[in-house]
Amino acid sequence: MGKHSERIINYLNTEKKCFCDNCLSKLLRIKSRQTVNSICNKLYKQEIIRRYKGECSYCNKKIN
Repeated sequence: MGKHSERIINYLNTEKKCFCDNCLSKLLRIKSRQTVNSICNKLYKQEIIRRYKGECSYCNKKIN
């Protein structure tokens, strides 16, 4: 598992909240939102994380 994947998993396990890819990118200082999106989609398919629809806990933006 890559460095970014581990950081995302650890952050989400610690915070126990929902975040949009943009905010995860900012909070974890990962330059590309697309990188976060790709990693999170892979982690979701591996059933390591969940992808929720609703509202981001950081920016309150609607998550689809």
